[in-house]
This record gives sequence, C-alpha cells and structure tokens, in this order.
Amino acid sequence: MVKSKKKRLPVKQNQSENNNMTVEEHIVAQQFEGPLPPPSTLAQYNNIQKGFADRIVTLAENESNHRHEMDKKFLDANIKLNRDEVIEARIGQFCGLIIGLAAIFGGSYTAMNGSQITGSLIGTSGVVGLVSAFILGRKKPKNNNKTKEVAPPPNNIDTE
Repeated sequence: MVKSKKKRLPVKQNQSENNNMTVEEHIVAQQFEGPLPPPSTLAQYNNIQKGFADRIVTLAENESNHRHEMDKKFLDANIKLNRDEVIEARIGQFCGLIIGLAAIFGGSYTAMNGSQITGSLIGTSGVVGLVSAFILGRKKPKNNNKTKEVAPPPNNIDTE
C-alpha cells in the first residue's frame, strides 16, 4: 500500500533590490507502507547500483515466506495443544470411571459380606469424590499464571 502526501509549505519569496526575480521553494514529502517501495522508487534504487531492486524484492519475498512459515507453526502448535487437552480430558474421564466403578463394586462387595455401614461409606465416598472432582474440575482458575495458549507471533509489517 502506497500513501503519498504532498505538503506545500509557505512559499519563501526573496526579492533582490537589483532585479525583480522571485524564488519559490516547494517541499514534497512521500511516504509508503509495506514491504516494497513503489515502482518509481525501485527504479531509482536500480539507478544507484544495478540489481538493488531485485535484492529488495527478494528480501520482501523471503520475509513473506518466513512470516507464512511462522504463522503455520503457530497454528500447528495450537492444534497440537488442543488435541493434547482433549486426550488428557478423555484419559481423566476414563480413570474417573474406573475409580467410580471400583468404589461402587467395592462398597457393594463389602456390604454383601456383612459390613453394610462400611460398604455404604466406601461406595458413597467414591461417588461423592468423583462428583465433586467433576464440578470443581470444570471451573477454570481465575489467576492462573500458567498460560496454556501459545503466544502469537509478533505483529510486524504485513508482507501480503
């Protein structure tokens, strides 16, 4: 994207006493944004030394490729992080199922073999523990210093 700004400053007029000549000065400022200067500026770089414009274009292409590669790595890292979180949640649910079933069956076995109070305490405490773990585990901590998100790449000049 090229932005051109032309700014006219106050005109300085110098009049010589000997002749009626007027001198005017105009200052023009031009600004551009993006990886490449406008074509006219590139041509001026080539006037300085042959091949400068090609070097500038190559640098811009390399920067664009690098930026795309970094964006791809950032997205791949976030995808892997999300997959790992899903796998971790599934493993936790499976372990919770095993613990819950063990508590219920252990309590039932104990109750059937003559110790009803102990069996009911074992079964109830296992189920209550799992329910509370699920309820408290779903709430996200308010002040978590560990950030689970991968930081985005720095936002430099966009090369597209």
